[in-house]
Amino acid sequence: VELIGCSTGGPEAGELIASLNDHCNLVELFLGANEIGLRGCVELGKLLRKPNSQLNELRIDGNNIDDDCIEVLASALRANNRLKIVSLSHNNSIDSDSITAAGWKRFSAVLRDPNCALEALYLSETNIDDVAAAEIGSALAENSTVKILDLRCNESISPEGWSRFFEGLQNPESALEDVDLSENEIDDEAVEAMSDSFANLRHLRRLHFDGNTSVGVRGWQAFANLLRLRIASLVELDLGRNTISDEAAVALASGLTDCQSLRTLILWSNSKIRTVGWRAFAAFFQKSVLEVLDLSLNRIDDGAAVALGN
Repeated sequence: VELIGCSTGGPEAGELIASLNDHCNLVELFLGANEIGLRGCVELGKLLRKPNSQLNELRIDGNNIDDDCIEVLASALRANNRLKIVSLSHNNSIDSDSITAAGWKRFSAVLRDPNCALEALYLSETNIDDVAAAEIGSALAENSTVKILDLRCNESISPEGWSRFFEGLQNPESALEDVDLSENEIDDEAVEAMSDSFANLRHLRRLHFDGNTSVGVRGWQAFANLLRLRIASLVELDLGRNTISDEAAVALASGLTDCQSLRTLILWSNSKIRTVGWRAFAAFFQKSVLEVLDLSLNRIDDGAAVALGN
């Protein structure tokens, strides 16, 4: 059932969701961009608690979910072992209450629950703060089911908060395969913490890291070390829209040389890479088994073009 942007809120939302309780074969429910409120979340909780519920995917993006709502949902999620996909993205309204660190702590209990069945978690643009980031990271350290994690555009997390998130994410049993950290305030120290924690992600296949413009040479060198020594399963890497310099490019190209599983590399809009950096990447491209390569919107001069062409 898809009811996105239907201006469904208040009592109407509760009544609508309550009407779905009799539909035992409901598999997907999309309620994005509505105002379902606490009443709607209570009815969602009842739906999730039904023993014969077949619901596999729940998307409640952009609904101004607050702590009271998340407490109700978290309790219901712990009683449900069928739901695989949850999206809480875009719950970041500045005009109403949003989920605070206390709410995220309640939600983190779902990830810690040994009966957790969640495999995909979408939390982009959710006003997660540093305390909540650390809580979610440590909860994921106890989780072995989540494969997809989307934390794009959480600029409310400071570089220190990201470091705490990565430091908490130390889980050799992690199932994470696809991680999106695009457009965040991740700096060099946070990348160093990420390099240490991601060493445990044995199943990681896709990493989206575009738009992290606070990362400097030291951070990219740590990132390169992660690629060189610790990620043997990576097939897709997105480094677009970053501020990668020639020195950083040389380090990354060296790290990528040992990443033999990589099939897709995205480097679009990295205007600080010049001839030296592109020549280093060209040397890597000659030895790689890449199938998809995006170099659009870059400053590639004649010398770099010749090296890349060769």
